[in-house]
Amino acid sequence: MDNTPLQMPVRIAGLIIGYLNNALTEIEADELDNWILEKDENMELFEVLTEYERNIDFTPESYLDKYDELMELWVVSGWLVKRELNAISKYELEQLVNWLLVNPEHIHVLQQLKPNANKLRLTYYALQAHKN
Repeated sequence: MDNTPLQMPVRIAGLIIGYLNNALTEIEADELDNWILEKDENMELFEVLTEYERNIDFTPESYLDKYDELMELWVVSGWLVKRELNAISKYELEQLVNWLLVNPEHIHVLQQLKPNANKLRLTYYALQAHKN
């Protein structure tokens, strides 16, 4: 194996990703452990890179909550784009108004989404195109 400075960090990054996904073989886990124990800097880097994962409270319910929030923002941003293009239907406009009235915080969310609605839609399409 080539141990040049450029190659080793890539290998370690792969091992850390494997660690986070519980996908390391025993040999790979030993290799990662040896790297961590090699220097204090390695241990510190490993802790920084894995801290977020350790502190995340991931449950199927939390995933669904985040998914629902994201889908709601997606729909609202679509309404905003349509409104900007004067292509929003009466029903969609009513839904947008109702969404605003349900929660006073939605007005703040709307103000943040407004300038970014087109960017959100384009980002989604770019990600979908990249997947295919």
